[in-house]
Amino acid sequence: MLTDVEEQLGETIPDFHNMELRLRQLSEAVAQDAAGRVKEVGRELDLIREHANEMCRAEVLYREGRLPKRICHCDTKVNNMLRHPLNESIAIITFMLQKYEKTTE
Repeated sequence: MLTDVEEQLGETIPDFHNMELRLRQLSEAVAQDAAGRVKEVGRELDLIREHANEMCRAEVLYREGRLPKRICHCDTKVNNMLRHPLNESIAIITFMLQKYEKTTE
């Protein structure tokens, strides 16, 4: 737990995992369409918009004081995944110190 850590921890890259910010940046990029590819990814953009509220849920709960800030490695890359050779199930093996709490709405 963080109670054992004497110094104050900070964010290495502020807002790196802030979905609200990332969705705003995406909207700006879509509006600019600098590379002219927005028309090719309409279905993907619709899917992101459809799930935007759920994607931002952690930020909203934190802002409301309903979800405490925790340490989370958040490094889900190929070399942090483990595949079972028989059933091909996948597990994330990177460390994660985030506590999951059920919230009520």
